[in-house]
Amino acid sequence: MRTPTLRSGKHRLRCNTEYVETALLGRFMQCLFESHLMSKEIEAIARRDAGCERLISVPGIGPIISSAMVAAIGCVYRKPYPGLLSEESAKLAR
Repeated sequence: MRTPTLRSGKHRLRCNTEYVETALLGRFMQCLFESHLMSKEIEAIARRDAGCERLISVPGIGPIISSAMVAAIGCVYRKPYPGLLSEESAKLAR
């Protein structure tokens, strides 16, 4: 897309500024729309996960926070080091 230009310097600057503002606004709106789609997708994934669904039941925790917590912590029912005794696991985790 070509930037429209006018003859005098003052008009050229104003025209370029308007072009940049329009382009930035368009990009901002596109990012806003894409973030909305991602939020909806994360919400759908969180609703299918038992751990996320349980966290969502806590007041103040929604699908985004619950999915972030599950992603960071993992499955809370899983042992950190399968096959080891809990005391040995605790020593290794320190």
